[in-house]
Amino acid sequence: MEPSATSEIHVSPEFRHAIGGCPGAAILDNDFNLEINVIVNHTYSCGESTLDELNCDNTCSCKYKSLSWDKIDETLLGTDFPYPLERIKWDDPTEKILENKDDLIKQILESVHQYIVTLPPLEDLDTVSLSLVFVKQVSVTPQEFELTKARILAVKREYCEELLWGEVYDEIKKLGRQGSSLYEEFKWIECCIEDIVSGTFQRIDCFDENYERELIQSFIEQARRELKSLPAVRSKVQFLQKVNLPSHDELTEDICSICLEKCLPDSEAYSMPCRHNFHFNCIEIWLLKDPSCPVCSYKLPPLESEAELEF
Repeated sequence: MEPSATSEIHVSPEFRHAIGGCPGAAILDNDFNLEINVIVNHTYSCGESTLDELNCDNTCSCKYKSLSWDKIDETLLGTDFPYPLERIKWDDPTEKILENKDDLIKQILESVHQYIVTLPPLEDLDTVSLSLVFVKQVSVTPQEFELTKARILAVKREYCEELLWGEVYDEIKKLGRQGSSLYEEFKWIECCIEDIVSGTFQRIDCFDENYERELIQSFIEQARRELKSLPAVRSKVQFLQKVNLPSHDELTEDICSICLEKCLPDSEAYSMPCRHNFHFNCIEIWLLKDPSCPVCSYKLPPLESEAELEF
C-alpha cells in the first residue's frame, strides 16, 4: 500500500558501552569491538492510533579500526534497506537534515569517533554498540489504517506460526526414541503444543484466544500427519480402509466404539479387517496404544520387516 500523505524518515543514534567479561591490558590505538545495529520501523498514524511495522534489522560487527565507509554501505545500508536514503533527519542533538546516503554514512562515522574520544581507555573484550533506529512516519486515512493493520497482523501470524511449528517439529522428531510407547509420546506432544503456543501468546498481545485455539488445533492435526509418516505407524494404519457409510434413510449410522459418537455419512470412517468401523483419528491413535480392534480384539499382523517395532 502506498500511503497518500507525505512521510519523513528520522534516525536516532543510541550508544552503549559494555565492559568485557575478562580484564586485560588496554588495546593499542583503541582497536576495540564495535557493533552497529540498524533497526528500521514504519509507523502508520491515524488520529491517536499508531501501528509499528519492523522492516529491517541488520548488524555490523567489527574492530573499530576496520570500520569503513564501504563496510557501513554494504553491510548495513545495502540493497535490503527498505527506504530511499534521502532527506533523513538526524535526531541527536541538532536534528539536522542529511540529504543523501553519503551524508548519512559520514554522520555515522563522525558520531562514532566523537563518542569514542569521550571514553576512558578500553580493555580487552570491551564492546561499544551503536543502535541506529530509523523510523518512517506516515499519516494515513482510517480505511488505509485498517487495511494496514490487517496486513501487519497477517505477516505477524505467518512469522509466529513458522517459528512455533519449528519448535513443535523439533519435539516430533524425537518420537520413538525415548523408550515409551508412541501413544504416550503423541499425547505428550499434544500437551507440548499447548504449552508452546500458550506460552508464546502470553508474551504477544496482538493475538486473541480464538486464534490461539485454532493454531493449537492446526498444529495437532499437522502433528498427526507427521506421526502417520513414521514406519511404526504405517505398519498399522496400512490395514485400514476408508468405507462409504450408508445414508440416513438406509441404515442407522455406525457408532464409533472409541469415542461413542456416530460415524455420519461422508465423514472420515475407516474399517478394520474385521469389518468394524471407526473414525480415522480415533482408530489411528488407538492402534498406537493397542494394535487390535477395540470391539472384537482382532489383532493386526505386523509387517515382516517391522515385526520388531514396539508400540
